[in-house]
Amino acid sequence: MLCLSRKVAALVVLASLVYGCGGSGSAPISQRHIPPEPVGRTDVPGQGNLISFQTIETMDAPTLAAFMRTTLGKSLTDPRFGDLPDPTVGMELYCFMYSSLDFYGNLTTLSGAVAIPDGGSTKGMVIYTHGTSIGQHECPSSGITGPDAYAEAASAVAALTTGGYAVVMPDYIGQGASADPHPYVVPSRNAVAGRDAAVAAYAIASAVARPVANRIFVTGYSEGGANAMGLSQLLEASPFPDKPFVASAPLSGPYDLSGAQRLLLMGPQQPSPDDLQFAPLMLVGDVAHSANAYYGIKPGTIFKAAFAGAIAPNFSGKRTNKQAVESLLISATLAGYRKRADGDYYLADIMTPAAAAGLTTPDPNFPLYQVLQANDTFDWSPTVPMYLVGLKQDTLVSFGNTVSAVNAMRARGVTPATMNYHGIDGPDLNHLTASPGAMILARKFFDGGFATVPTD
Repeated sequence: MLCLSRKVAALVVLASLVYGCGGSGSAPISQRHIPPEPVGRTDVPGQGNLISFQTIETMDAPTLAAFMRTTLGKSLTDPRFGDLPDPTVGMELYCFMYSSLDFYGNLTTLSGAVAIPDGGSTKGMVIYTHGTSIGQHECPSSGITGPDAYAEAASAVAALTTGGYAVVMPDYIGQGASADPHPYVVPSRNAVAGRDAAVAAYAIASAVARPVANRIFVTGYSEGGANAMGLSQLLEASPFPDKPFVASAPLSGPYDLSGAQRLLLMGPQQPSPDDLQFAPLMLVGDVAHSANAYYGIKPGTIFKAAFAGAIAPNFSGKRTNKQAVESLLISATLAGYRKRADGDYYLADIMTPAAAAGLTTPDPNFPLYQVLQANDTFDWSPTVPMYLVGLKQDTLVSFGNTVSAVNAMRARGVTPATMNYHGIDGPDLNHLTASPGAMILARKFFDGGFATVPTD
């Protein structure tokens, strides 16, 4: 189910462009030096204004309990994660449109979804930032049941709303109601979308007489893990005046884009179950699409012609993740992507010599490396309790990202009392199948702190 018809959404986006809120006319950042992305703004008049909302899902307590057990599946019986009690109340899921900022800091219209327990929430609001998806409507506002359901949002509701939390999930710039390119992976921009979505979600809670306690939690998985890290920075730098930031749990995120994640992507692509072997093609393609849109870095300076030509059509929002990977694999094969003598694939084989050299051995003057470095989020000092979770055997988002964050924060003096972490030991799991378990651990951390979850 879509929050608005695509025709209506397109008209809203068109209106925002007419009034100067789109980013298409702004000049790209210089390729000569790309500085670190600043923490996002929160001071633009109109940020977080609720534009419209509607109910898209309603579940009573028994239905929500069955939904939780079906959605989280065997993760609930896995001793690495542990069971969750059945919810005692139902919930209602709303999709909504709200005002936020585009990449360049101009007001724009975004969309999202919020699940609110019956009677409201005494625990507070969780802001959940979702992982990589490239379809225009592969996002939370599409709902959590039926043919258009967005599976990751379903898992977030199953793990968190069942515990009595309201859960707000932004679609981001570039998805749902937004026709701009998605800033991937640019946590500073996506963090703003999450903070503003929470403001709008509180307005919805008030309008439907489901009061939500003024307590903020943050979590997200994969790309959403990095966005959750960026959002945690934003909320510490620009806290809500009346809503304390209580805790965060970034999950399996690429926090160290220029280091651990770059090393994984430029190294041998390890065999992965469930058809994830070629998913890295989508990850690097999405990075290139965003770098082209917002930093002026042309795909042809990164990839050989056959693959560079596939970036625009595959990241226009019209294809699903699966369709994009299938199409990108054909283009990659034409560009020379095939097993080397050691039996592994290497993304360097579809890159220009300059890109392969500048990313394999990082060149501080290579523009795409500068983009990655500008969007690292691992090296800072949180003061609000933070629980990092990742899969040790992850072949898409290296667990080294979590290790980088832990090491950097420890070097800055952040103690285990403030930040702790856990590496899921899961040779039987992959980046996708570890997600429900990680969300269960985030829920337990929010419920009871570090004493209730495994730490390393």
